[in-house]
Amino acid sequence: MDIDSLSLEEKVGQLFIVNFEGTEKTGELIHLITYFKVGGLFYRAENVSDLKKLHKLSTTVQFFAKTGLPLFLATTQEGGDVNEIADGLTISLSQAKLGLANNRLYTRQMAEIVGQELRALGVNMNFAPVLNTKNGFDDERYFSKNIDLVAKHGVAAIQGYEKAQVCAVVKYFPNIYLDNIHNILSIPVDRKTSEIYPFYRAIKYGASGILVTNSIFKNSNSLSDTLLNELLRERVQFDGMIITEANETTDVQSIISFIQAGCDMIYLQTNYENQIRTISAVLEAVKTGIISEDRINQSVKRILAVKEKHQIGEIPPFKRERFRKKRSLDLVDRLIERATVSN
Repeated sequence: MDIDSLSLEEKVGQLFIVNFEGTEKTGELIHLITYFKVGGLFYRAENVSDLKKLHKLSTTVQFFAKTGLPLFLATTQEGGDVNEIADGLTISLSQAKLGLANNRLYTRQMAEIVGQELRALGVNMNFAPVLNTKNGFDDERYFSKNIDLVAKHGVAAIQGYEKAQVCAVVKYFPNIYLDNIHNILSIPVDRKTSEIYPFYRAIKYGASGILVTNSIFKNSNSLSDTLLNELLRERVQFDGMIITEANETTDVQSIISFIQAGCDMIYLQTNYENQIRTISAVLEAVKTGIISEDRINQSVKRILAVKEKHQIGEIPPFKRERFRKKRSLDLVDRLIERATVSN
């Protein structure tokens, strides 16, 4: 869809990915889609009771969004114990075990299988892989302590997801705790000693989006501008979508600041009342010039480009045999064996 054909209300709505309650469509959910024109929904575990029911929900919400602005239907499916959709799907090994197995072909194949099964449910965006290095906390979510190995397996996972037509949204930029900022800013991004190196490689190999840690907005506006615009846009040359991690804030000014800083999409993880209040406030901020329409247009162009590239909105008919295929389970077994030997 041409951005010039969109109303201001439609453009502002596209900036938001929202969560919702329940496993079926509700009046509130349809209102967010048809009136506020949200850009996407996020499926959490509480939204999933059965694969066929989830497929029906995906089909239904895309039907209501059929005005030319199909929805990103996002989730988090990292593997291991970090999966919003678990029962009935092939579950990948954790990233740590994939790192131990250290076979990039297997990592790519595993991501492609996960992506194919997600896409068969209508899910077209995965907040994965994690591209940070192990730090002694929750280490099963990270490929390795070695930056180069993280980059190589990260690229392999991205290639797998993207081949399955699932948008890979890598995380967490620049790192989880925003420590060692001097190192991040001073070392060239294409050096294997830089914590940004895995993100640099991910961008070169087609990641659709980057999930930024909310920590960068808690320090100063200058820091967020430095990291998002000077580092990510200019030095790393990323022109895809910058997405915030889950925001539970009710502070509308914070959301406005995120957009002003250069974020393209806000993952608004809060209740319906706060969601419509926030979207309405951002719309008013654009109308009054607090946020420029040019700033909004930059983001919407990126969002629409990704949606067009991935044929967002298309959902195949439901077939139970698309899930947990024998070859998929055999690959999991091979990876378990390889990771065990390596350990």
